[in-house]
Order: sequence, then C-alpha cells, then structure tokens
Amino acid sequence: MKLFYVLPLALITLSFCSCSGTSDEAQNADSTTVTGPDTTQATTPATGISQDIDAAQFKSMLDSGNVVLVDVRTPEEYAEGHIEGSLNIDYNSGNFETAIDTLDKTKTTLVYCFAGKRGTGAREVMAQKGFAETYNLIGGYGQWPYKQ
Repeated sequence: MKLFYVLPLALITLSFCSCSGTSDEAQNADSTTVTGPDTTQATTPATGISQDIDAAQFKSMLDSGNVVLVDVRTPEEYAEGHIEGSLNIDYNSGNFETAIDTLDKTKTTLVYCFAGKRGTGAREVMAQKGFAETYNLIGGYGQWPYKQ
C-alpha cells in the first residue's frame, strides 16, 4: 500500500524538477565563446582583430604595404637592430598608451618585440583601444629570419 503512494509522488517530483528552470543551452544562448585550434587569436567584438602570426605571414603583410610597423622594445634594443621602417614605442615605458594613441587605428598594425611577450601585450592594449587590426610577430625579432 505504501508503494501505491510513494511511486506517484516520485513521478510528480521528477516532472517538476525537469520542467523547472531552463536548460544549460538556453541559459548560455546569450554568451559567446570563441574556441578552436588557433588559440593565439583573440577577437573582441567592438575593437577588431588581434592576433599573433608567424614570420612568413608577418613578412607578407609587411610587404603588402599600408601597414604601421611598431617595435615595442626598449630604445637600446632597437638601436642594436630592428625591422626597417618600424617605429620604436617602448611597451614598458610609462607613455606607451599615450604614444600609440597618435597612430592611425584604422590601418593594419604590425607589432614585435624581442621574443613575443611584450608584442602580445601591446597588441592586446591596442585591441582594447579600438585598433582595427593588430598582429604580433610570434617569436619576435629574435626569431626574425629576414634580418639584413
């Protein structure tokens, strides 16, 4: 006789639990996650493209023209060698953000440092500031195979 009352109560409880709330898919429908094999790319909706690229891609973009080339190393590092045509804006200086504000944000911007870390930081700052396209050289100037 107890089973007669327990079974319907269990079924009613189960039906309420499955109908209450929304599914995980419905709850997450408004959030956007970008995933994929290329973990070096980060695209922010309001600011454009911000990506790390290899030396061949970097050189191809550089050769195509109409880009701004920025070396984010210290002036001392820059003096020891740099990619021709680059502007030297030291990422670790206290005026990096002020200095990049003078650049044309609508142009494709190529950045590099010595090994890639400061360049990644620079491109992220540039993306947050609204630069349309910013690309960082993977491995930096230290791995640049086209030195003169």
